[in-house]
Amino acid sequence: MSLEETESARGWARAARTTVGVLLLAACAIGFGSTFWLFAQPSPPGQTAPDATAASLAATTQDTERLQQAAGTLRDEARNLREESVKLQAALEGERREADAFRWLLTAIVGLGALYGLFQGLYSYFSVQAFNNQAERVIKDLREREEEVKKDFERFRKDCEARFPLFVGLEAALSRMASLLASRFGSSAVGAPLYSPIDEIGREEIYYYERSAAALEYMGFAKGVDHIQILRGFSSFYLEKYRFDCAEQQKPGRPAPDPNDLMRARFYLDRARSLYGANFRIKNAFGALAMLGGTAPDLDSAKGHFEESIVLEPRQQHARYALAWILDEKAKERKDRKLYEEVVKHLRLAMKETNWEDYAIPARTTGVAYNLACGLCRLAEFLPAGKQKDDLLAEAFEALKSWSKGTSGARATFDGDCKEGGDLTALYNDSQYKPKMDRLAASTAQPPTAAT
Repeated sequence: MSLEETESARGWARAARTTVGVLLLAACAIGFGSTFWLFAQPSPPGQTAPDATAASLAATTQDTERLQQAAGTLRDEARNLREESVKLQAALEGERREADAFRWLLTAIVGLGALYGLFQGLYSYFSVQAFNNQAERVIKDLREREEEVKKDFERFRKDCEARFPLFVGLEAALSRMASLLASRFGSSAVGAPLYSPIDEIGREEIYYYERSAAALEYMGFAKGVDHIQILRGFSSFYLEKYRFDCAEQQKPGRPAPDPNDLMRARFYLDRARSLYGANFRIKNAFGALAMLGGTAPDLDSAKGHFEESIVLEPRQQHARYALAWILDEKAKERKDRKLYEEVVKHLRLAMKETNWEDYAIPARTTGVAYNLACGLCRLAEFLPAGKQKDDLLAEAFEALKSWSKGTSGARATFDGDCKEGGDLTALYNDSQYKPKMDRLAASTAQPPTAAT
C-alpha cells in the first residue's frame, strides 16, 4: 500500500474514533439528562424520600438486619433451652436415684415389720399356750383341793353329828321350810286372799317360819326363785292382814289395823329387790302393794310396776292381767273406748300365754278368760250394730265358755255382771246369746276367784 493510502486509512480511523467518542458523550449526556429529569419529577402520595426505589432498598436492608438480630436471639434462646434441658435431665436422674433408694428402704422396713409381726405372733401363741397349760394345772389343783375340802367337811359334819345330834338333819329341815313357804305363797295374785283363809294355827306357823327365815338367806339354803317367793309371800301376808283388819275393825271388839303391817310388807319387798335386783316377780309384788296398800290405791304407780314386769318377762299372765284390771278401772271412770281397747289387748295377750308367772295356774287362767269377756262386752257397747260388734260378742261368749269349764262356779258375780250396767250386759241383752247365757248361768254356783 502506498503512503497516501496509509495516511488516508489513518485519517478514517481517527475520524471513526472521534465519532464513537462523540456518540458516547452524547449517550452519557442523554443518560444524565434522563436521570435529572426523573429526579425533578414530584414524588407519589405517601412517599417522603426523593427516590422510592432507594427507600424500598433501605427498608429491605433494615428488615434484613432485624431478621438477622431475631435469628441471633432465637439461636441464643435455643442454646439456653438446651442447657436447661441438660440440667433438668441431670436433676431427674438424681430424683430417680433417690426414689430407688427410698423404695429399697421402704421394702426393707415392710419386710422387717412382717418379720417382727410373725415373731410377735409366734411369741404370743407360745405364751398363750404356756398360760393355758399353767391355768389347766391351777384348775386341776383347785379341783383336787375342792375334793379334799369336801371330804374334810364331810368328815367334820359326821363328827359334829356324832358329838352334837341337834344339827342332824338341819339342812333338810331348812330346805323343807323353804319349799313349804314357796308353795304357800308362790301362786299369790293381785287381791288373792292369803290371810283370811288361814286359821290361827296356820298364822302362828307363818310367824314361826318368819322368825326362822333369815337363816335361809344367811346359810344359803333358799336361793333364787324360792327365796323371792318366800320374801314376797311374807309381804303379801302382811298386806292381806292389814286389809283384813281394816275390813274387820267395823265389828265390835275388833282392834284397829296395825300400820306397821304395811311397813313389814314393804320391807320384805325391799329386801328381795336388794338381793335380786330387777326381777319381774318382785315388780308384780310392788304393783300389788301399790294397788292394795294404804287408804287409796295408787294405780299410776302400780301401772308402772306391771309395765316394767312385762318388759322383764313378756311371757307371763300375771302382769298383763293386773295391768288390764287397772286400765279397766280407769276406762269405767272415763268412759274411754281407747282404754277398753288396751284392756282387751292385754287380756288377749295373757290368754296366749300358759304360765301365770313360772308355771301354769288354771284358776288364774279362768280369771283372765272371764275378764276378757267383760272387756269385750264393754268395748262392744261403743259400736253400732254390725259385723264388728257381732265378732266382739262372739269372742266374749267363747271366753265365758272357757271360764266356765275351769271354775267351780260363779253364779253371784255372773248374775251381777249380767244385770243392767254390768260388764256382761251387752252380751246378755243380745237375743242370740240370752238363752245361752241362761244355760251358762245355771252351770255356775260360786263367784270366780278373779276380780274384774
